[in-house]
Amino acid sequence: MQATTVPPMLLDMLRLRCIAAAALVAASPLACRRASLPDETGEPTEPSAVASRETAPPARRHEVAAASIAPLPQASPSAAAPRIRDEAKAPAVAAASGAATANTAASANASAAAAVTSDAPEPPRPAAPFAPVVRGTVVSTDHYSAYLQTTGRYVTGSAGALLAVVVAKGEYECNEEYPTRFTAAHASGVGVGDKVVRGSLAGRRGALSIPIQIIRTGPASVGGELRFSVCSPERCLLEKQSLELSFDVE
Repeated sequence: MQATTVPPMLLDMLRLRCIAAAALVAASPLACRRASLPDETGEPTEPSAVASRETAPPARRHEVAAASIAPLPQASPSAAAPRIRDEAKAPAVAAASGAATANTAASANASAAAAVTSDAPEPPRPAAPFAPVVRGTVVSTDHYSAYLQTTGRYVTGSAGALLAVVVAKGEYECNEEYPTRFTAAHASGVGVGDKVVRGSLAGRRGALSIPIQIIRTGPASVGGELRFSVCSPERCLLEKQSLELSFDVE
């Protein structure tokens, strides 16, 4: 590109203009500062425009300033009050609705439970407590033990049973081939159905059931003779023992 030569006259004009601008800045610092700020369009403001603003009538300046700081429109308090009251009531309304729903559900559950309860059969009444087993006098030897015992609780007017028990010891066992029998010698408060009760015993522990009839409330007793046999691999023993038992009747 070719270099452009500036005429001497134009240079002189530029120097004069710079001198005038410097004098203006020295005379009016405020005008110079405002002249250097851009206006709304982004262009630097001319000194003449600044001067015209500074000399504008005071009333006009006040109107412009008032317009620039005018407050934003606000909602009317009377119009906002209903909305605030509605927002304050919303949680209470929601809580009341939830409580009503819970009460309805509880009522429904209670109704269903009542229906099920009314339709369900009455549970059975608990049975009378089981009386502990009472064992009579125990006759014991080296080869066995024998005794009479109760089988539960006894109620007046009902039937029951006693047991004649033989427990073998060591290598002995009850001889199931021997005709075991119990002969009642006496009875108090109960009646023995058969004076002689026959049966058999087997294994390490054998028991003979003795039927009885409960006559009255209070103490009762039964006594008699038990004949039985126990055997080992080498020999058999034929035994006879007198047994006694006392117990209570309700």
